[in-house]
Amino acid sequence: MLATQALDKGGSDALDELCGLPLKQLREAKAEDQFVASLDGRLNGLVDLEGKRGYTLRECGCIIIAPQLKQFTSVLKSLDLQGTQIGPDGVKHIARLLKAKDTVLTGLNLCSNQLTGDAFPFVRTDGVHALVDAISFNRVLRHLDLSHNELRSEGARSLAQLVEVNTTLRHLDLAGNAMAAWDCDGMIELVNALCSNEELTTLNLADNKMGERIQIGSGHDAEWKTPVLDAIVHVLGHNATLTSLNLSDNYLGISGAELITKAIDHNIGLQVLDVSKNWMIKEQEQPLYETCVPKGIRVEF
Repeated sequence: MLATQALDKGGSDALDELCGLPLKQLREAKAEDQFVASLDGRLNGLVDLEGKRGYTLRECGCIIIAPQLKQFTSVLKSLDLQGTQIGPDGVKHIARLLKAKDTVLTGLNLCSNQLTGDAFPFVRTDGVHALVDAISFNRVLRHLDLSHNELRSEGARSLAQLVEVNTTLRHLDLAGNAMAAWDCDGMIELVNALCSNEELTTLNLADNKMGERIQIGSGHDAEWKTPVLDAIVHVLGHNATLTSLNLSDNYLGISGAELITKAIDHNIGLQVLDVSKNWMIKEQEQPLYETCVPKGIRVEF
């Protein structure tokens, strides 16, 4: 096993071989130098660490790297763990790094890491809770990518707390998390939290089933509504900080185009709006385009 062989060598050399982090470079780095530690899936080959089957390989990888990285929180500014499948237990180790008093980490990429576990439809939220708790009191993190982690409504509810209290995040990527599928309450809380956030400038909510309709009432009194889309429309009319919003691939449809067009008319901050792959027809795209252009908003269909 690569992991066992590397561990037998001991120390930082083992870590260098295991995940490709040039720790010697980190040791020599000055505090003001930016160092990008990109793992990019290098931990994916671990299936057994020291014979401890039953751990997910990804959590074991975090057990190895987190203590090492903690030594360099004063110089590490960007950490890319995309696709390393660290899971809900592994992310707890990363959360501890964000709590370090001397951390200068401004960018964290946790895309495609199964942060709510891999036992669908069961959703674990403890890892996301730990991450949110750490970031809520962090004063340096600017860029956070949590895309493609199956956060769903439960994860969205946790993130709503983060969006409401954090004052440093500028870029947040939550694409591909099915946050409005099956249960949209958490997604509504997240979107509504944007009304009180005055720092976030870039938000990616692509592919989250935001345009799906739910039935309110029954029989002759039944109504079909799009509560998440309604919440987005409300935010667009009240948030003046967001400059880039990605709503692509959300089944917004014709009604979505009409509602967003009305909301944009009252918006004063948006510069880029992506509504591509939303089953809109050209007759509905034109009014939205004509509303965006005079306001200097670049709209993508």
